[in-house]
Amino acid sequence: DADKEFEAYLELKFPSGLNFDPAPEHKAIAAKSRKRFDEWMTQKGKVGGVARKKYDAVLAIKDPSNSITAAARIGQIAQNFSDALFTAEIPNNVRTGEFADEKVEAFCDALTEKAEPLEATSLEAYGVCLSKSTELGWFSDWSKLCERELGQIKPEEYPTDEKV
Repeated sequence: DADKEFEAYLELKFPSGLNFDPAPEHKAIAAKSRKRFDEWMTQKGKVGGVARKKYDAVLAIKDPSNSITAAARIGQIAQNFSDALFTAEIPNNVRTGEFADEKVEAFCDALTEKAEPLEATSLEAYGVCLSKSTELGWFSDWSKLCERELGQIKPEEYPTDEKV
């Protein structure tokens, strides 16, 4: 049941063609873009939250295989959200014109501010997945996924074996 929610969550793609140009003549366009972005953030958080609750319920059962899988999925929920923010297309009006460098930096800083707590959540969930796997002596494709993702996100803290 939780996987259905997870699939619906993955379907929510970052809105394209956003235009946050503060020029008075683009006020309506910027307002629509802000609204689309805010709606996406709200919907992504809502659908992800429903999936997370269902995976938390699976964790509460304390079955080794399913607990590791649920922890991995919780990590994937947060990672998908943070990745969408970290890799979002920078709107053309931000990348061009006067003060483009400053506008790009401000845009990226705003998204990074929202993405970093999500990344921390994914690291925590993948860490739980890996520690549960070690604690229970239960290794699977899910525990390998957690180890690999930890190594991808923070390679300096979680160096991985090439075979993982």
